[in-house]
Amino acid sequence: MELLSSLAAANPAHRIQKPNSEPRRVGIFGLGPGGAALVDRALQAGVATEVMTLDAVEPQSGIYRRPASMPDLNAVVVVARPEDDTTDARRIYAWAGMIGILVSTVVVSEDDGVIAGGPNVHTLRTSSDLLAMTTDDSYLPTMLQWIGSSN
Repeated sequence: MELLSSLAAANPAHRIQKPNSEPRRVGIFGLGPGGAALVDRALQAGVATEVMTLDAVEPQSGIYRRPASMPDLNAVVVVARPEDDTTDARRIYAWAGMIGILVSTVVVSEDDGVIAGGPNVHTLRTSSDLLAMTTDDSYLPTMLQWIGSSN
């Protein structure tokens, strides 16, 4: 470990000049009843995020923009359970791409013996920049606390 630390200190080229440790302004979409319930639980845990609706992804005067209430939006999280309808994830992903924001998706499965799959999960996989799959309901609030800020 000492050797690795000294090598890292000697060669700073791998370091990001602007660290990713700045709190993010997070907009969150809960897809389907399962996703909405997960978002509600995260908010009850005190995580500061902005719940977004699909109205936000519609163009304004033909132009895709950040919501007027969130001009500093710089992170989008989509949340669902495997059984939720995830069709709208495509619209969210297209909108986020147009405004230059990456999309992280969290799929929370209730069955810890089965890896979530199927068409809904496939849609999420192809409509996000980062996909996290878990069976832990506490994962979402913990993740949001690390990338955003807490109340």
